[in-house]
Amino acid sequence: MAEIERKKRGGFMAFLALIIAVIALIISLLAYDRAGRTAEEDIAALKARIVELKKGEADLRQKVATALEKAADKISKEEPAEKGEGK
Repeated sequence: MAEIERKKRGGFMAFLALIIAVIALIISLLAYDRAGRTAEEDIAALKARIVELKKGEADLRQKVATALEKAADKISKEEPAEKGEGK
């Protein structure tokens, strides 16, 4: 009987492409799982950060108000002296 010759289909390059595709699929599944799992944790962390910033905002407003009051006092004390010098 005559032997049937088989042609190699694809060879090494096809095997390499298959391995790369499987690795890419695994990486994409891991990324999807990680992104879905940490979304709630990220939201909770952002909410906590917003609360911290609001506390800092009140402190900053108080400091700015104090600085503006001091500046207004200095300006009001300097204005009468400047008016007297112009005469």
